[in-house]
Amino acid sequence: QSFVLVHQPDVPQPALNDVSICQNGNTVLDPIPAAQDNTALDYTWTPGNSTGSTLTVNSPGTYCVTVSNLCGTSQQECAVINAIAPANAPQ
Repeated sequence: QSFVLVHQPDVPQPALNDVSICQNGNTVLDPIPAAQDNTALDYTWTPGNSTGSTLTVNSPGTYCVTVSNLCGTSQQECAVINAIAPANAPQ
């Protein structure tokens, strides 16, 4: 009898920060630092169900990402994106 041991890397805890963006601006949400190996991870963003490793956001709201590995282990993190109101023009 023989066994095959498959090691699936742990899922790192995603890290997102709340951000404020200017009107017509955007920000890129990147939950896993590039220094970590994220090649064997799956990403699901809400809202929208995007599956990229980053998400470009141009609207205020709450954005969440679930990061999972092939064995189904997952971690979730959310960020609130606020809009900065434009300054009133002088009269």
